[in-house]
Amino acid sequence: MNLFPHHVLVWVSDMKRAITFYTNILGLKLISESADFSQVGGEKFWIALQISATTVDRRSKSDCPIIVFKTNDIEQKYHELKTKGVKFHKPPYDVVPGIRAA
Repeated sequence: MNLFPHHVLVWVSDMKRAITFYTNILGLKLISESADFSQVGGEKFWIALQISATTVDRRSKSDCPIIVFKTNDIEQKYHELKTKGVKFHKPPYDVVPGIRAA
């Protein structure tokens, strides 16, 4: 079961400023934009921009980027990585219908 780099989530305090930096300065493509969550980059790998002040998740308080990997069987990969000592914030859960994360 392979893992593939999918996206990196970066906490931002000013969405317009972040979008300007990633698109106008770095030249990345704007994929989607909203007040709380936007995406820049490419089709196979992208950067998620998330407003940290609106997120109650304790991870947002550290302001550290989150690296996201994709797999075709999250339950199996979760158990495999957990047995290797990887620590997760929580077990696999539904982010939105059809999308699971761990």
